[in-house]
Amino acid sequence: EWTARAANAESFPPVVFNITDGEATDCDDAELRAVAGQIKSLRTADGNVLLVNIHIAAADTSAASFFPSEEEPRYPNRYAALLYDCSSVMPAVFDEAIRAAKGPGAVPPFRGVSYNASADELVAMLNIGSISVKTE
Repeated sequence: EWTARAANAESFPPVVFNITDGEATDCDDAELRAVAGQIKSLRTADGNVLLVNIHIAAADTSAASFFPSEEEPRYPNRYAALLYDCSSVMPAVFDEAIRAAKGPGAVPPFRGVSYNASADELVAMLNIGSISVKTE
C-alpha cells in the first residue's frame, strides 16, 4: 500500500528486515520464495523494495556469512540457503558501505542476507540497510 501512494512515488523504496531462525512453519519453500518475490517486486520510481534476511541459528557452528557475494560458499543449512534465495541483491549504491564492513577484497554484487553474523556485523547490516540513497 505504501509504495502505491502517489506521495511516496519518488521515495527511496522500503527496506524490509526479516530476523529469523529460518524455519518457516506456515508455508513450504516454494510459497516462501513466491511471497518473497512479491515483496521484492513492489517498487517506487527509485527502485524495488529490498528484502534483507538476518538468519540466526542457535547452536550452529557453521561459518558466518554477511552480505555474501555470488562467489562465496553456499550455506550448509537448508533454511539459510532458502533465505539466501529470498533475499534481494543489493543495489550497487550500497557496494562501498558493504565493502567497508566486509573488507576491501569483497566483490559485488552482494546479497542482503546474513547467517550467524557477529553482533558487530548485524549492527553494520542494519545500518547499511537503513541508508537512504538514490538507487536509480
